[in-house]
Amino acid sequence: MKQVEDLTGLIFGKWKVLHRVEDRISNSGKVFDMWLCECLCEKHTIRVIYGDNLRFGKSTSCGCAPVDKRHQKTLETHNTYEQKNGYYIGYTQKKEQFFFDIEDYEIIKNYVWHIGKDGYVVTNNPNWKEKNKHKLIRMHRLVMGISDDSIKIDHKNRKRNDNRKDNLRIATDQENSRNTSKQKDSTYSKYKGVCYHKNGKMWVAYIRINGKRKHLGSFKTELEAAKAYEKAAKKYFGEFACVEPREEETKSVC
Repeated sequence: MKQVEDLTGLIFGKWKVLHRVEDRISNSGKVFDMWLCECLCEKHTIRVIYGDNLRFGKSTSCGCAPVDKRHQKTLETHNTYEQKNGYYIGYTQKKEQFFFDIEDYEIIKNYVWHIGKDGYVVTNNPNWKEKNKHKLIRMHRLVMGISDDSIKIDHKNRKRNDNRKDNLRIATDQENSRNTSKQKDSTYSKYKGVCYHKNGKMWVAYIRINGKRKHLGSFKTELEAAKAYEKAAKKYFGEFACVEPREEETKSVC
């Protein structure tokens, strides 16, 4: 394992490193060194930060940097927040909801958030014209402290507006694609991994593994086929299996 420089006692922006904590390991086996840090502002916020984010200046404070008056007025008119038990509900200017942890409020409040076309909670990146900078910042990447595009983050419940850390996990491209719902424009079935075979008048279950389609069997009802896909998904994909809610009543197709 690669030797990591001891950052204890060093200062990065307003972060003072207190000590190293348990590493985070992605599903692909990549190891990330993590550090407990204290912000040197009046709030003395304590937070666990990725080592690379400290070393490369991607995280410099708890979000305590002063906000100019014009931007502050925009913040007050575009987003509102409601504290719940252990998390916040945010509201865009269109009254669309998004969710995040209480500990991330000091960062979240300094941006104007909206729901993008792809369903993610995003804000405009003021530095997007700089080299390798994206035009938008996605909330789930901000709260996880990850800006490296090669590192993917999966929403466990597939709700892209839910950016509480318990709902987020580091994933590979393949794992991220596995945890996706049935495409809404599909005409085959309301369940993922199921289609109707007109000639045989049967419901067919299938699953894609490493890009190859695997036949799981033919069934008289759509629900039976859905159950077959669910069983296979749990076997092959584990925690990344996408299991759709299904109606328990079976419907035969003639």
